[in-house]
Amino acid sequence: MMGQQAIAGILFARQTNNTVLILTVSAVEGSQDQLATILPELSQSLKPMS
Repeated sequence: MMGQQAIAGILFARQTNNTVLILTVSAVEGSQDQLATILPELSQSLKPMS
């Protein structure tokens, strides 16, 4: 199909007290290796929405 591209992603969840924080990150095919590299940094930036 023209104009469509496969993607892959990671879903990361962390519980803090009575809150569950969820981070979803996706990348186009060919950039998937970079997801594992950025996940630790992004996961530290999770904060509850108020």
